[in-house]
Amino acid sequence: LIADNTQSESDAVQSLRPHLVYIAEALIECIDINDIEKAAHAYEVFTLLFAVMPIVDCSSGEKEPAGDISEEEHRLIQLSKKLKEVVLKFVDKTFVIIDALATNAPSAAGLESVGTIKDSEAARKQGSDEIAMEGCIAHAFGTLFSHTDAEMGKVLCEKVLVFARTSLLDNSTAAGIITNIIIDCVFEHPACVDDFLEYIVNEIGEVVDEDTQKAEHVDGMAAWLAALAPGFCFLQSSDVHANLEDLLEMAKRLLACKNKVMYEAGCACMNSLVLSLLGT
Repeated sequence: LIADNTQSESDAVQSLRPHLVYIAEALIECIDINDIEKAAHAYEVFTLLFAVMPIVDCSSGEKEPAGDISEEEHRLIQLSKKLKEVVLKFVDKTFVIIDALATNAPSAAGLESVGTIKDSEAARKQGSDEIAMEGCIAHAFGTLFSHTDAEMGKVLCEKVLVFARTSLLDNSTAAGIITNIIIDCVFEHPACVDDFLEYIVNEIGEVVDEDTQKAEHVDGMAAWLAALAPGFCFLQSSDVHANLEDLLEMAKRLLACKNKVMYEAGCACMNSLVLSLLGT
């Protein structure tokens, strides 16, 4: 510091908070299926950014704090609209990555082979990069959903539900990622639980019929629903109590299946329900 500098230290220092939104926007381009290591690092940075930036759109002024605000705070309020757009792009890009993982992964990693020796061999073929990326995506979305308000959370949950409804990913890694995202949706934003449960309970009720329960091999839709089901059961205890009858019926349908993957999904559902009821 220069002794005769008349400018105060606080005036000389500029906050970097407004730049975080632009950093997040630029970082989306780093999410690239062709460079898994770079994409994993990008998700790690997004996790940090979401932890320090509440995802709330204040640009309309309705949520603007009362009283005088600084110029920087006013700019941050205006940037909150752009932050919302960046987050939506982030989610869409992640869905592209999930689709690409399912497309590029070896066929041995299909949902029918989950939990088998064949699946273990597929995991080794995929390598540690894909496994690490699955964890990075889970951490990023967990942080994202825990730092969004109810309005933004509803928008994000609707996008996730649409993706689950319209996708059919025959790949255990891709299914694991979307299941973890669903867990974050329903746990952090209970207002969206009914929509998620209506979808999974009705679909399993239609697809997992007596013929499916007796079959040694099931079709892609049944395997996909089984992969998703445990994520829909990891709820807050109050939501489990409110929907316990439907959730138990769904788990029973899966437990009655001869197919190993379907049966293990039923076991996972029961495990999730018990943990949720215990508040763990």
